[in-house]
Amino acid sequence: MTKTTSNDRELILVREFDAPKSVVYNVWTKPEHVAKWWGCDTLVNVVCETDIRVGGAYRYVNRDANGKEHPFTGIYREIVPNERLVYTQIYDVAPWSEHEALVTTIFTEELDRTTVTVHIGSTTGEPFNPMVLKGMESAIGSSIQRMSEYVKQQT
Repeated sequence: MTKTTSNDRELILVREFDAPKSVVYNVWTKPEHVAKWWGCDTLVNVVCETDIRVGGAYRYVNRDANGKEHPFTGIYREIVPNERLVYTQIYDVAPWSEHEALVTTIFTEELDRTTVTVHIGSTTGEPFNPMVLKGMESAIGSSIQRMSEYVKQQT
């Protein structure tokens, strides 16, 4: 199940995984796992670096079939292992790099099924450009679908 809610200031995605919370959290945070699922279907993850600590940074770079790179960066603001992550995210390509997002990801578990709720809002509180919001929704939806398939391989 995937549920998406959006308006001009936020995007909320909810996805259930048939796996324990510890597995889903590891797949979400460990670079060796993230590299397997993060990004759109048509992209290849060529850089996946994380320093998962408060104040630590991450950098992911996807490459499309034409060789164009799509870099994403951010800083971790809050980390509660297996429970909650709060971090910034920038698609580091103009003009989108002007739109820093604040992402809050919450992991809950019931009967060995994990629900991941991802809330994405603007760090300034200003509305997102509609093109940016549409791109985020599409890209994140694609990534989460890929993650779901990858999580099945880990259980």
